[in-house]
Amino acid sequence: MAKEKFIWVILAGIALTCQSCEYAHFNGSLEKSNCDTLSVTYAKSVKPILEANCYSCHSTSVTSATDGFDLEKFSSLKDYLNLTYANDGIYGSKFSHSINQQGYLLYMPPTYKLTKCQLTIINKWIKAGAPEN
Repeated sequence: MAKEKFIWVILAGIALTCQSCEYAHFNGSLEKSNCDTLSVTYAKSVKPILEANCYSCHSTSVTSATDGFDLEKFSSLKDYLNLTYANDGIYGSKFSHSINQQGYLLYMPPTYKLTKCQLTIINKWIKAGAPEN
């Protein structure tokens, strides 16, 4: 009888452990749901990502001195989006390969990778033709 109780206590402990793991996973997926990819706009969705992750090297003040890519001016950003990766002809592909860190391009940002949410937002905006909205 004591052996049966011990087994039930062990099984209950395992069940609680599994439930808590499931709960933690569920909460993690709730955090990911804060990623708004339904109403992607340049001003509210894309520009803040670029400001936080790109402008330190690719803003007007920096690139005027280095002749680099200026992502702060919308017209310069659009020019950059016209560059294709390995002549593939896909709009935004060179920029997309850089930020998604694919292919043999210089990865951007160079010391870390944008989050999955940030990449989804930017890629969705590019696929929509990169409107200035």
